[in-house]
Amino acid sequence: MVVTKDATLPTSASISMACTSTSASALCLVRADLIARTKQSALAEVEVHAIEIDALVGRVASLVTTMAAVQGLRGPDPAPDVMLELRRIMDSFPANEVFGAYYTFDNADYRDQMSMPWIDRNSYPEATINKNDYHIDQPSTIWYWGPKKSGKLTISEPYFDGGGSDVTMLSVNAPVLGPEGQFYGISGVDISLDDMRELIKKVDIAMTGEDSAHESDYAYLVSPTGTI
Repeated sequence: MVVTKDATLPTSASISMACTSTSASALCLVRADLIARTKQSALAEVEVHAIEIDALVGRVASLVTTMAAVQGLRGPDPAPDVMLELRRIMDSFPANEVFGAYYTFDNADYRDQMSMPWIDRNSYPEATINKNDYHIDQPSTIWYWGPKKSGKLTISEPYFDGGGSDVTMLSVNAPVLGPEGQFYGISGVDISLDDMRELIKKVDIAMTGEDSAHESDYAYLVSPTGTI
């Protein structure tokens, strides 16, 4: 079929109506093929941005692991220039990768500011003040107790950091261990979910007409336990 400049192309509504007629099966097949191709393209786009998110978390995990290794060599107390170190980290990474960076020390009272040297994008270049007792094992301190219990790098469930950065985030944390494996504390970096949502917004898979607003036409970021 040749389509000229003056030809009127069929709309989604007209094709839908035509699909009710047995004489228009060709149009039905064309419409179904267009929908399938659109969804295939959307899934490919989702995959690309999922890889971007994985790469982001991987870069942050590498940073956190390096921080923990360096602090393990320094010992159970913060370095005198630790705040300068954290500022350099914030300067070296974009905001959508590192929202906050910190160390937390096991042998210190949480009310001591140096028990948790910490800077985030809200306080930069000044320190963020921790107001929560991380020595208490509870859901809001999973970022601390996860690596303390497991002895491994952990990535938290999304949570709202009330009394801290006051944003919804996920935390990537690693245990700081001494030469004999003694637990000194943790290193950590927070990723704001507001910034991660910007990656999700890049995915445009909305359909038009009667196929819009279906659950399959949207992309969701879901944690392993089902948090959306």
